[in-house]
Parts: sequence; structure tokens; C-alpha cells
Amino acid sequence: MNMMKRTGAGGSLRRPPIWLVVLLTLGLIVRLGWLAFVQDRLNGSLWSGGLLPLLLSVLSILLTWHIAASLTRYAELSERGAERFTVMSTLLMVAPPLAILTLQLSSWLSSASTLVLLMLLALLQRWQQSRRSVPTWQHPIPRRLYRLTSLPLFCATLVALLYAGFYVLPVFPHTSGLIIITDLFALGWPYTIGAFFTLPYLITQYRQERTLLHNRQISDPGTSATVVFHVAVLILIGTYFIIQLYIYFLIP
Repeated sequence: MNMMKRTGAGGSLRRPPIWLVVLLTLGLIVRLGWLAFVQDRLNGSLWSGGLLPLLLSVLSILLTWHIAASLTRYAELSERGAERFTVMSTLLMVAPPLAILTLQLSSWLSSASTLVLLMLLALLQRWQQSRRSVPTWQHPIPRRLYRLTSLPLFCATLVALLYAGFYVLPVFPHTSGLIIITDLFALGWPYTIGAFFTLPYLITQYRQERTLLHNRQISDPGTSATVVFHVAVLILIGTYFIIQLYIYFLIP
């Protein structure tokens, strides 16, 4: 019964989104703390140079959560896998690399551009989920990875090509080169790395589904390797975010 609960199709987050409140609060703290360091470097008023980008950036975090949760339903992840992917994708948006965070908070145009593109990604994802196309791969692990990452990566590639064309013409000023960095990060990085961090749960879900399919109750010989992989990914996640925090506090 417990196995059936964990491997139900479309296992989106069924629990109250406590993680969402925590992540939004953390994102606000990170951005307020960074603004306290860079406020003297910001041009213009406090609203246009600090508070407006901050609010737009927090809205982008909220939208990232929504998109990630929708992708887990489309990929039919287990409940634990859906939670891992949604939380990790949002957390990657909460604590981006320092250069990305600086660009986001230094210009309201950059934050607004990212928010608009995420809105378009959310609409495209809703359309993609309604189509229910034939899966590219029959094996569930690559199929789920494809459904988690294909649309975000496609949108990031399309935006990069459009920006490159406009920049060569040139239609946009030189500062548009900075905006594309934050846009491509928001479209591709959180979901791609989030999918990698979710891979142990995809493997576990596949093993459990295979066991149920063959009606076997015997111990899976690959369980020990899966546990080791879970631990290794957890260590990698912890190392990544510890490095991020270290870089944040290293900057005077």
C-alpha cells in the first residue's frame, strides 16, 4: 500500500505547500541582504533600483514553483520525486549564482523580462500538458527526464537565438546582453539541474513500478546502489548550496 502511494501516476505535491512559504521567505531574505550590500551602487531611486526588481524577482520564484509543479504532473512523478523536483528547481531560483542575482537586482528591466518569459513558459507548459503527445522514449526514466526538461530547454534555446538575431541587427542596446543572461538562467538552469537532483527518485520510482508490474515482493538487488546514489546526490546538493552561501557572504 505504501509503495502504491509513492508511485501513483501524476504524483504532484499533495501536501500543503509549506516549502513554498519557506522558499519565498528565504528568497526575500537573500535579496534584501544582497540589496543591503549593493544599494550604494544602484542608480536611480530606491523603488526603480532596488524594491521593484526585488518584487519582480520574488514573483519569478513563485512562478518557478508553479511551472515546476506542473512539469511533475506532466512527467507523472511520484509524490517524493515531485517534491524534490519542485523544491530544488525553486531553490535554484531562490539562490542563483552571485552574478545572476546581481543582474536581477540591479535592473528592473532584467527582472521584468525574466518574469514575462516565465509567464510564457507557464502558458506553453499548460498547452503541452493538454496535448498528451506520444512519448519519445518508452523507458520511463528518460521519458520523465525529457518531459521535465525539454520545454524549458527549448524555450531557452529559442530565446537565445532571438536575442542573438536582435543583437546582431542591432535592435537592442548593448545592455541587452546582460538581460539575456538572466533570462536564459531562469528558463533553463533551475529545471535542468532540478531534474538531475531528482534522478534518484526517478530510479526508485522505476524500480517500484517494475516490482509492482511483475508482482514481485522480493528484495531488489539494486536497492543498495540506489541508496548510495541518493546519498551522493544529497551531498552534491548540500555542497552546491554551501558554496553559494559562502560566495554570498564572501562579497563585502
